[in-house]
Amino acid sequence: MTKVQKLHNEAMGLAEEAAIEQAHGRSDVAWELLKAAYRKEREAAELLSADLDFQPTRSVLYRSAASLALECLDTKGAAELIVKGLMGHPPAEIAQELRDLSALCRSEHDPEGQRQPIDRRKSRQKKEKTMSAIPDGRATQILKRNTALHSQLQTTREAVKGLLEDLKHKHFTKHDVNHSDRVVEKLNLLARTLRKPLAEEECYILLSAAYLHDVGMQSDERDNLKLVRDDHHLLSDDIIMGSVRQPGKYPDLKINKDYAEYIARVARGHRKTDLLADEYEEFDIGGNQIRLRLLAALLRFADQLDIDFRRVDFERLKLERDMTPESKLHWYKHYYVLGTGLHDGLIRITYRFPEEYRNQEIENLIAKYVLDHVLKEYERYKEDIFWSAGVQISTGKDKRQYSSIVPALPPDVLAELE
Repeated sequence: MTKVQKLHNEAMGLAEEAAIEQAHGRSDVAWELLKAAYRKEREAAELLSADLDFQPTRSVLYRSAASLALECLDTKGAAELIVKGLMGHPPAEIAQELRDLSALCRSEHDPEGQRQPIDRRKSRQKKEKTMSAIPDGRATQILKRNTALHSQLQTTREAVKGLLEDLKHKHFTKHDVNHSDRVVEKLNLLARTLRKPLAEEECYILLSAAYLHDVGMQSDERDNLKLVRDDHHLLSDDIIMGSVRQPGKYPDLKINKDYAEYIARVARGHRKTDLLADEYEEFDIGGNQIRLRLLAALLRFADQLDIDFRRVDFERLKLERDMTPESKLHWYKHYYVLGTGLHDGLIRITYRFPEEYRNQEIENLIAKYVLDHVLKEYERYKEDIFWSAGVQISTGKDKRQYSSIVPALPPDVLAELE
Protein backbone atom coordinates (compact mmCIF):
# COMPACT_ATOMS: atom_id res chain seq x y z
CA MET A 1 0.00 0.00 0.00
CA THR A 2 1.38 3.41 -0.99
CA LYS A 3 1.73 6.23 1.52
CA VAL A 4 -0.98 8.15 -0.32
CA GLN A 5 -3.44 5.26 -0.05
CA LYS A 6 -2.51 4.67 3.60
CA LEU A 7 -3.13 8.32 4.50
CA HIS A 8 -6.40 8.38 2.57
CA ASN A 9 -7.68 5.23 4.30
CA GLU A 10 -6.72 6.64 7.69
CA ALA A 11 -8.49 9.92 6.88
CA MET A 12 -11.68 8.15 5.82
CA GLY A 13 -11.57 6.02 8.95
CA LEU A 14 -11.26 9.11 11.13
CA ALA A 15 -14.10 10.84 9.27
CA GLU A 16 -16.29 7.79 9.83
CA GLU A 17 -15.44 7.76 13.54
CA ALA A 18 -16.28 11.46 13.69
CA ALA A 19 -19.72 10.78 12.23
CA ILE A 20 -20.32 8.04 14.80
CA GLU A 21 -19.27 10.27 17.70
CA GLN A 22 -21.51 13.05 16.38
CA ALA A 23 -24.43 10.64 16.19
CA HIS A 24 -23.87 9.86 19.87
CA GLY A 25 -23.90 13.55 20.75
CA ARG A 26 -20.16 13.76 21.49
CA SER A 27 -19.57 16.87 19.36
CA ASP A 28 -16.20 17.83 20.85
CA VAL A 29 -14.71 14.38 20.18
CA ALA A 30 -16.22 14.38 16.68
CA TRP A 31 -14.70 17.81 16.00
CA GLU A 32 -11.17 16.65 16.87
CA LEU A 33 -11.53 13.49 14.77
CA LEU A 34 -12.77 15.52 11.82
CA LYS A 35 -9.80 17.88 12.02
CA ALA A 36 -7.43 14.89 12.16
CA ALA A 37 -9.14 13.42 9.08
CA TYR A 38 -8.69 16.75 7.27
CA ARG A 39 -4.97 16.88 8.08
CA LYS A 40 -4.35 13.37 6.77
CA GLU A 41 -6.42 13.82 3.60
CA ARG A 42 -4.67 17.10 2.85
CA GLU A 43 -1.29 15.44 3.32
CA ALA A 44 -2.33 12.63 0.95
CA ALA A 45 -3.43 15.12 -1.70
CA GLU A 46 -0.28 17.23 -1.42
CA LEU A 47 1.86 14.16 -2.06
CA LEU A 48 0.41 14.18 -5.59
CA SER A 49 0.73 17.93 -6.07
CA ALA A 50 3.32 17.65 -8.85
CA ASP A 51 1.69 14.64 -10.58
CA LEU A 52 -0.82 16.60 -12.67
CA ASP A 53 -1.59 13.66 -14.93
CA PHE A 54 -2.28 11.18 -12.12
CA GLN A 55 -6.03 11.34 -12.70
CA PRO A 56 -8.62 10.86 -11.37
CA THR A 57 -6.86 10.01 -8.08
CA ARG A 58 -5.18 13.41 -7.74
CA SER A 59 -8.33 15.50 -8.24
CA VAL A 60 -10.45 13.14 -6.15
CA LEU A 61 -8.07 13.55 -3.22
CA TYR A 62 -8.04 17.34 -3.55
CA ARG A 63 -11.85 17.36 -3.75
CA SER A 64 -12.10 15.21 -0.64
CA ALA A 65 -9.55 17.32 1.26
CA ALA A 66 -11.32 20.55 0.26
CA SER A 67 -14.66 19.15 1.42
CA LEU A 68 -13.15 18.23 4.80
CA ALA A 69 -11.58 21.69 5.00
CA LEU A 70 -15.01 23.27 4.66
CA GLU A 71 -16.43 20.96 7.31
CA CYS A 72 -13.60 22.13 9.57
CA LEU A 73 -14.45 25.77 8.74
CA ASP A 74 -11.09 26.32 7.03
CA THR A 75 -12.34 28.21 3.97
CA LYS A 76 -8.91 29.56 3.11
CA GLY A 77 -7.44 26.05 3.12
CA ALA A 78 -10.36 24.76 1.07
CA ALA A 79 -9.86 27.49 -1.55
CA GLU A 80 -6.16 26.62 -1.86
CA LEU A 81 -6.93 22.92 -2.27
CA ILE A 82 -9.60 23.62 -4.90
CA VAL A 83 -7.18 25.69 -7.00
CA LYS A 84 -4.62 22.88 -6.90
CA GLY A 85 -7.27 20.25 -7.62
CA LEU A 86 -8.30 22.07 -10.80
CA MET A 87 -4.74 22.06 -12.14
CA GLY A 88 -3.93 19.63 -14.91
CA HIS A 89 -6.88 17.89 -16.53
CA PRO A 90 -9.25 16.54 -13.88
CA PRO A 91 -12.33 14.64 -15.10
CA ALA A 92 -15.22 16.98 -15.93
CA GLU A 93 -17.41 15.66 -13.10
CA ILE A 94 -14.68 16.14 -10.47
CA ALA A 95 -13.85 19.59 -11.85
CA GLN A 96 -17.50 20.60 -11.54
CA GLU A 97 -17.61 19.38 -7.94
CA LEU A 98 -14.48 21.39 -7.16
CA ARG A 99 -16.11 24.48 -8.67
CA ASP A 100 -19.23 23.81 -6.57
CA LEU A 101 -17.03 23.71 -3.47
CA SER A 102 -15.40 26.95 -4.59
CA ALA A 103 -18.84 28.59 -4.61
CA LEU A 104 -19.31 27.47 -1.02
CA CYS A 105 -15.97 29.05 -0.13
CA ARG A 106 -17.00 32.36 -1.65
CA SER A 107 -20.21 32.34 0.37
CA GLU A 108 -18.09 32.67 3.51
CA HIS A 109 -16.54 35.96 2.26
CA ASP A 110 -17.86 39.51 2.06
CA PRO A 111 -18.39 41.30 -1.31
CA GLU A 112 -14.84 42.69 -1.26
CA GLY A 113 -13.47 39.20 -0.87
CA GLN A 114 -12.37 39.67 2.74
CA ARG A 115 -13.02 36.69 4.91
CA GLN A 116 -15.39 37.28 7.78
CA PRO A 117 -14.85 35.82 11.25
CA ILE A 118 -16.80 32.59 11.60
CA ASP A 119 -18.91 31.95 14.67
CA ARG A 120 -18.38 28.21 15.11
CA ARG A 121 -21.51 27.81 17.21
CA LYS A 122 -23.66 29.49 14.54
CA SER A 123 -21.96 27.47 11.82
CA ARG A 124 -22.82 24.25 13.59
CA GLN A 125 -26.38 25.39 14.17
CA LYS A 126 -26.69 26.19 10.48
CA LYS A 127 -25.36 22.76 9.58
CA GLU A 128 -27.81 21.06 11.96
CA LYS A 129 -30.68 23.01 10.38
CA THR A 130 -29.55 21.98 6.91
CA MET A 131 -29.55 18.32 7.99
CA SER A 132 -33.36 18.45 8.11
CA ALA A 133 -33.42 19.12 4.34
CA ILE A 134 -32.54 16.76 1.50
CA PRO A 135 -28.98 15.50 2.07
CA ASP A 136 -26.48 17.05 -0.33
CA GLY A 137 -24.23 15.08 -2.65
CA ARG A 138 -23.74 14.00 -6.26
CA ALA A 139 -27.34 13.09 -7.18
CA THR A 140 -28.82 16.00 -5.23
CA GLN A 141 -26.43 18.46 -6.88
CA ILE A 142 -27.39 17.21 -10.34
CA LEU A 143 -31.08 17.55 -9.50
CA LYS A 144 -30.57 21.14 -8.29
CA ARG A 145 -29.83 22.12 -11.89
CA ASN A 146 -33.55 21.57 -12.51
CA THR A 147 -35.16 24.00 -10.09
CA ALA A 148 -38.71 22.76 -10.69
CA LEU A 149 -37.96 19.07 -10.07
CA HIS A 150 -35.75 19.83 -7.06
CA SER A 151 -38.52 21.93 -5.53
CA GLN A 152 -41.00 19.11 -6.23
CA LEU A 153 -38.77 16.65 -4.37
CA GLN A 154 -38.61 18.95 -1.36
CA THR A 155 -42.41 19.12 -1.17
CA THR A 156 -42.62 15.33 -1.49
CA ARG A 157 -40.24 14.89 1.44
CA GLU A 158 -42.38 17.17 3.60
CA ALA A 159 -45.60 15.46 2.47
CA VAL A 160 -44.41 11.95 3.36
CA LYS A 161 -42.62 12.91 6.58
CA GLY A 162 -45.76 12.86 8.70
CA LEU A 163 -47.03 9.64 7.11
CA LEU A 164 -43.84 7.75 7.89
CA GLU A 165 -43.72 8.96 11.51
CA ASP A 166 -46.90 6.99 12.23
CA LEU A 167 -45.23 3.77 13.42
CA LYS A 168 -48.00 1.23 12.96
CA HIS A 169 -45.65 -1.71 13.22
CA LYS A 170 -43.87 -1.52 16.57
CA HIS A 171 -41.98 -4.78 16.02
CA PHE A 172 -40.26 -3.55 12.85
CA THR A 173 -37.20 -1.36 12.50
CA LYS A 174 -37.78 2.32 11.75
CA HIS A 175 -38.94 3.24 8.25
CA ASP A 176 -39.26 6.98 8.91
CA VAL A 177 -38.03 9.99 6.93
CA ASN A 178 -34.68 9.84 8.73
CA HIS A 179 -34.18 6.40 7.22
CA SER A 180 -35.08 7.84 3.81
CA ASP A 181 -32.59 10.69 4.32
CA ARG A 182 -29.83 8.19 5.05
CA VAL A 183 -30.79 6.19 1.95
CA VAL A 184 -30.42 9.41 -0.06
CA GLU A 185 -26.98 9.93 1.52
CA LYS A 186 -25.95 6.45 0.36
CA LEU A 187 -27.37 7.10 -3.11
CA ASN A 188 -25.32 10.29 -3.37
CA LEU A 189 -22.19 8.28 -2.59
CA LEU A 190 -23.08 5.52 -5.05
CA ALA A 191 -23.80 8.10 -7.75
CA ARG A 192 -20.15 9.18 -7.55
CA THR A 193 -19.04 5.74 -8.73
CA LEU A 194 -21.08 5.71 -11.94
CA ARG A 195 -19.24 5.85 -15.28
CA LYS A 196 -22.06 7.82 -16.87
CA PRO A 197 -23.53 10.51 -14.58
CA LEU A 198 -27.20 10.42 -13.76
CA ALA A 199 -29.47 12.74 -15.73
CA GLU A 200 -31.59 15.29 -13.88
CA GLU A 201 -34.72 13.25 -14.57
CA GLU A 202 -33.05 10.10 -13.28
CA CYS A 203 -32.11 11.88 -10.07
CA TYR A 204 -35.68 13.07 -9.57
CA ILE A 205 -37.10 9.57 -10.09
CA LEU A 206 -34.48 7.95 -7.87
CA LEU A 207 -34.62 10.39 -4.96
CA SER A 208 -38.42 10.56 -5.03
CA ALA A 209 -38.52 6.76 -4.86
CA ALA A 210 -36.08 6.90 -1.92
CA TYR A 211 -38.55 9.01 0.06
CA LEU A 212 -41.57 6.93 -0.97
CA HIS A 213 -40.27 3.36 -1.05
CA ASP A 214 -41.56 2.56 2.46
CA VAL A 215 -44.87 4.42 2.35
CA GLY A 216 -46.54 1.03 1.86
CA MET A 217 -45.68 0.24 5.49
CA GLN A 218 -48.60 2.53 6.41
CA SER A 219 -51.14 0.56 4.38
CA ASP A 220 -54.04 -1.40 5.88
CA GLU A 221 -54.61 -3.43 2.71
CA ARG A 222 -53.41 -6.74 4.21
CA ASP A 223 -54.91 -9.00 6.87
CA ASN A 224 -51.94 -8.86 9.23
CA LEU A 225 -48.81 -6.83 9.84
CA LYS A 226 -46.45 -9.54 8.59
CA LEU A 227 -48.16 -9.46 5.20
CA VAL A 228 -47.86 -5.66 5.17
CA ARG A 229 -44.12 -6.01 5.85
CA ASP A 230 -43.71 -8.71 3.20
CA ASP A 231 -45.68 -6.81 0.55
CA HIS A 232 -44.90 -3.20 1.43
CA HIS A 233 -42.99 -2.67 -1.84
CA LEU A 234 -46.17 -3.56 -3.75
CA LEU A 235 -48.27 -1.42 -1.44
CA SER A 236 -45.90 1.52 -1.96
CA ASP A 237 -46.43 1.18 -5.71
CA ASP A 238 -50.21 1.21 -5.16
CA ILE A 239 -50.13 4.31 -2.96
CA ILE A 240 -47.82 6.25 -5.30
CA MET A 241 -49.99 5.54 -8.32
CA GLY A 242 -53.17 6.04 -6.30
CA SER A 243 -52.00 9.51 -5.27
CA VAL A 244 -52.25 10.67 -8.89
CA ARG A 245 -55.09 8.44 -10.15
CA GLN A 246 -57.42 8.70 -7.14
CA PRO A 247 -56.31 11.75 -5.15
CA GLY A 248 -59.52 11.70 -3.11
CA LYS A 249 -58.76 8.19 -1.80
CA TYR A 250 -54.98 8.30 -1.43
CA PRO A 251 -52.70 10.86 0.27
CA ASP A 252 -51.24 13.64 -1.84
CA LEU A 253 -47.54 12.85 -2.13
CA LYS A 254 -46.77 16.02 -4.10
CA ILE A 255 -45.07 14.19 -6.96
CA ASN A 256 -44.86 15.27 -10.59
CA LYS A 257 -47.59 13.26 -12.31
CA ASP A 258 -45.52 12.81 -15.46
CA TYR A 259 -42.99 10.78 -13.45
CA ALA A 260 -45.35 8.93 -11.08
CA GLU A 261 -45.26 5.61 -12.94
CA TYR A 262 -41.45 5.52 -12.99
CA ILE A 263 -41.15 6.55 -9.33
CA ALA A 264 -43.62 3.81 -8.39
CA ARG A 265 -41.71 1.20 -10.41
CA VAL A 266 -38.36 2.09 -8.84
CA ALA A 267 -39.91 2.17 -5.34
CA ARG A 268 -41.43 -1.28 -5.94
CA GLY A 269 -38.04 -2.47 -7.11
CA HIS A 270 -36.37 -1.80 -3.76
CA ARG A 271 -37.04 -5.40 -2.73
CA LYS A 272 -38.07 -8.80 -4.13
CA THR A 273 -39.02 -7.54 -7.62
CA ASP A 274 -37.07 -9.02 -10.55
CA LEU A 275 -35.03 -6.07 -11.83
CA LEU A 276 -34.14 -7.91 -15.05
CA ALA A 277 -37.79 -7.92 -16.13
CA ASP A 278 -38.80 -6.03 -19.28
CA GLU A 279 -40.61 -3.31 -17.29
CA TYR A 280 -37.20 -2.03 -16.14
CA GLU A 281 -35.81 -1.54 -19.64
CA GLU A 282 -34.23 1.87 -20.25
CA PHE A 283 -35.96 4.57 -22.29
CA ASP A 284 -35.56 8.25 -23.14
CA ILE A 285 -37.15 11.40 -21.73
CA GLY A 286 -36.38 14.55 -23.69
CA GLY A 287 -33.20 13.07 -25.09
CA ASN A 288 -31.94 11.81 -21.72
CA GLN A 289 -31.57 8.10 -21.10
CA ILE A 290 -33.58 6.81 -18.12
CA ARG A 291 -32.01 3.64 -16.70
CA LEU A 292 -34.84 2.31 -14.53
CA ARG A 293 -33.06 -0.99 -13.91
CA LEU A 294 -30.00 0.78 -12.58
CA LEU A 295 -32.06 3.23 -10.51
CA ALA A 296 -33.98 0.43 -8.80
CA ALA A 297 -30.77 -1.51 -8.15
CA LEU A 298 -29.12 1.56 -6.62
CA LEU A 299 -32.12 2.13 -4.35
CA ARG A 300 -32.16 -1.51 -3.28
CA PHE A 301 -28.46 -1.45 -2.41
CA ALA A 302 -28.65 1.92 -0.63
CA ASP A 303 -31.57 0.65 1.44
CA GLN A 304 -29.48 -2.34 2.55
CA LEU A 305 -26.59 -0.06 3.45
CA ASP A 306 -28.66 1.82 6.05
CA ILE A 307 -28.04 -0.62 8.84
CA ASP A 308 -27.03 0.80 12.22
CA PHE A 309 -28.32 1.55 15.72
CA ARG A 310 -30.41 4.52 14.52
CA ARG A 311 -32.93 2.14 12.94
CA VAL A 312 -34.10 0.86 16.35
CA ASP A 313 -35.34 2.21 19.67
CA PHE A 314 -33.61 -0.31 21.88
CA GLU A 315 -35.31 0.90 25.05
CA ARG A 316 -38.66 -0.01 23.53
CA LEU A 317 -37.41 -3.51 22.77
CA LYS A 318 -37.12 -4.10 26.53
CA LEU A 319 -40.88 -3.58 26.86
CA GLU A 320 -41.92 -5.88 24.01
CA ARG A 321 -42.94 -9.28 25.37
CA ASP A 322 -44.49 -10.85 22.28
CA MET A 323 -41.82 -10.05 19.67
CA THR A 324 -40.64 -13.09 17.73
CA PRO A 325 -36.96 -14.17 17.90
CA GLU A 326 -36.68 -13.34 14.17
CA SER A 327 -37.81 -9.76 14.72
CA LYS A 328 -35.57 -9.35 17.76
CA LEU A 329 -32.60 -10.60 15.76
CA HIS A 330 -33.20 -7.85 13.18
CA TRP A 331 -33.21 -5.30 15.99
CA TYR A 332 -29.96 -6.59 17.50
CA LYS A 333 -28.40 -6.75 14.03
CA HIS A 334 -28.91 -3.00 13.70
CA TYR A 335 -28.13 -2.23 17.32
CA TYR A 336 -24.66 -3.81 17.15
CA VAL A 337 -23.67 -1.67 14.14
CA LEU A 338 -22.36 1.81 14.96
CA GLY A 339 -21.97 2.86 11.35
CA THR A 340 -21.60 1.69 7.75
CA GLY A 341 -19.13 3.80 5.81
CA LEU A 342 -18.98 3.97 2.02
CA HIS A 343 -15.99 5.81 0.59
CA ASP A 344 -15.02 5.55 -3.08
CA GLY A 345 -16.54 2.09 -3.38
CA LEU A 346 -15.09 0.75 -0.11
CA ILE A 347 -17.53 -0.44 2.56
CA ARG A 348 -16.30 -0.44 6.13
CA ILE A 349 -18.53 -1.41 9.05
CA THR A 350 -17.96 -0.39 12.66
CA TYR A 351 -19.45 -2.66 15.32
CA ARG A 352 -20.15 -2.20 19.02
CA PHE A 353 -20.28 -5.60 20.74
CA PRO A 354 -20.82 -6.71 24.33
CA GLU A 355 -17.52 -6.97 26.21
CA GLU A 356 -18.09 -10.69 26.73
CA TYR A 357 -18.00 -11.22 22.93
CA ARG A 358 -14.39 -10.01 22.65
CA ASN A 359 -12.30 -12.61 20.78
CA GLN A 360 -15.25 -15.02 20.74
CA GLU A 361 -16.67 -16.72 17.66
CA ILE A 362 -20.06 -15.08 18.25
CA GLU A 363 -18.75 -11.67 17.14
CA ASN A 364 -17.57 -13.14 13.83
CA LEU A 365 -20.93 -14.86 13.38
CA ILE A 366 -22.80 -11.58 13.87
CA ALA A 367 -20.39 -9.67 11.60
CA LYS A 368 -20.89 -12.24 8.83
CA TYR A 369 -24.66 -12.06 9.27
CA VAL A 370 -24.59 -8.26 8.92
CA LEU A 371 -22.21 -8.23 5.95
CA ASP A 372 -24.23 -10.88 4.12
CA HIS A 373 -27.31 -8.69 4.59
CA VAL A 374 -25.53 -5.59 3.28
CA LEU A 375 -24.05 -7.24 0.20
CA LYS A 376 -26.87 -9.63 -0.71
CA GLU A 377 -28.50 -7.50 -3.42
CA TYR A 378 -25.21 -6.14 -4.72
CA GLU A 379 -23.93 -9.69 -5.20
CA ARG A 380 -27.17 -10.65 -6.91
CA TYR A 381 -27.01 -7.91 -9.53
CA LYS A 382 -23.33 -7.01 -9.78
CA GLU A 383 -22.72 -8.76 -13.11
CA ASP A 384 -25.99 -7.79 -14.80
CA ILE A 385 -26.33 -4.19 -13.56
CA PHE A 386 -23.72 -2.74 -11.22
CA TRP A 387 -20.40 -3.56 -12.89
CA SER A 388 -21.37 -2.29 -16.31
CA ALA A 389 -22.47 1.00 -14.70
CA GLY A 390 -19.15 1.38 -12.89
CA VAL A 391 -20.31 0.43 -9.39
CA GLN A 392 -17.39 -1.62 -8.10
CA ILE A 393 -17.74 -2.38 -4.39
CA SER A 394 -15.19 -3.90 -2.03
CA THR A 395 -15.17 -4.38 1.73
CA GLY A 396 -12.51 -3.07 4.07
CA LYS A 397 -11.51 -4.54 7.42
CA ASP A 398 -14.25 -3.86 9.92
CA LYS A 399 -13.71 -2.02 13.20
CA ARG A 400 -14.91 -3.42 16.50
CA GLN A 401 -15.57 -1.74 19.81
CA TYR A 402 -16.63 -3.45 23.03
CA SER A 403 -18.71 -2.22 25.90
CA SER A 404 -19.84 -3.65 29.23
CA ILE A 405 -23.19 -1.87 28.88
CA VAL A 406 -24.09 -3.41 25.51
CA PRO A 407 -26.33 -6.43 26.14
CA ALA A 408 -25.67 -9.89 24.78
CA LEU A 409 -28.18 -11.74 22.62
CA PRO A 410 -30.96 -13.43 24.60
CA PRO A 411 -30.95 -17.25 24.29
CA ASP A 412 -33.89 -17.37 21.86
CA VAL A 413 -32.27 -14.75 19.59
CA LEU A 414 -28.92 -16.54 19.70
CA ALA A 415 -30.66 -19.75 18.65
CA GLU A 416 -32.30 -17.88 15.75
CA LEU A 417 -28.90 -16.56 14.62
CA GLU A 418 -27.24 -19.97 14.81
